[in-house]
Amino acid sequence: MRRLLLLSVIAAIGLAGCSKSSHDSSAAPTTTTSTAPPTKASTTALDRKLCEAYDAFWHTSYSGAQPSPTMLARERALIDAAEATPDQPLHDAVRSVIAGELGLPRFLLHDTTVEYRQKLNQLTGDARRALESVEQNDQAVRSRCRGVGRPVNT
Repeated sequence: MRRLLLLSVIAAIGLAGCSKSSHDSSAAPTTTTSTAPPTKASTTALDRKLCEAYDAFWHTSYSGAQPSPTMLARERALIDAAEATPDQPLHDAVRSVIAGELGLPRFLLHDTTVEYRQKLNQLTGDARRALESVEQNDQAVRSRCRGVGRPVNT
């Protein structure tokens, strides 16, 4: 059932475009584009906003069932912040964490990473790959957030 849901969500994301939420493919992005090239200060400010949204999202429990309104709001804020930053590596790492969490059944983001790591041999190949992707991209996000002065709380 989870695999079917995951495939449906991935198909919906593909049809809707990458700026859509992984849980609510009908939500429109709220970002705007600018014609002026970003300054270092504006990029840093946008990265800090993204790091703040990432921190809130990462520390939101998710049981694998229908996402709560809080989860959806934090995910939307995270996606909007990711789409607003000109920092492509940070954007890509954040989007990969969002995509990866969908491949982990009953993954509670911050709460269960250690548990998943301890039971690695009991996970399916898809779940192991999703966990590895989430962890790798999470480290990239955390590193960049430390670099812009907005570390993600552990």
